[in-house]
Amino acid sequence: MTTWRVGGAMFLHNSLRARETGPGPHRYRGSVARRASRNRSRWMSEIEEMAGSLGRALGRTPEYRTLARALESADDDRDIVALRNEVRELERRLQEAIAGGKEPDKETMAQFEAAVGRLQASSVYQSVVAAQSNFDRIMHRVDAEIHKGMREGAASRIILTT
Repeated sequence: MTTWRVGGAMFLHNSLRARETGPGPHRYRGSVARRASRNRSRWMSEIEEMAGSLGRALGRTPEYRTLARALESADDDRDIVALRNEVRELERRLQEAIAGGKEPDKETMAQFEAAVGRLQASSVYQSVVAAQSNFDRIMHRVDAEIHKGMREGAASRIILTT
C-alpha cells in the first residue's frame, strides 16, 4: 500500500502489482493490468484537462490579473529589485553562518532587519502583498471545493468506467 499526500489530504493506494501477482489464471493478469493502465491513463487525461480549464479560469479572475500587474510593477521598480537583492544576499550570509554552526553577527542581523523594513514599507511591495492575499483567498475557496468534491466522489457508490 502506498501513501500519497495531495493538497493536505492523505490518500492510500493499493498497487496493481499485488493484484497481478495474486492467485488466478495467468492469462488474465496482463489484460487486467493493461485495462487498468488504459483506464488510469484516461482518468489522468480527463483530470489534466479539467486542471487546465481551472487554471485558465483562475487566470481570467480580477484577483489574478491584479496580482500579475502588481508583480510586474515590482519587477519594473529598480528600488524594489535592489532591495530584494540586498535582502537575498543578507539572508544568504545569515544562512551560511547558521549552517556553519555560528551565530550571525549583530551587524548583519541589523542590516537584514533594516532592509526588510524598507522593503515592507514600500507601497509597491504592499500592493503585491495585498494582491497575493486576495488571490490566496480565491485559491483557498477553490481548494475547499476540490476537497469537498473528492470526499463526495469517494463516498459515491457509482463507479465510473471509461
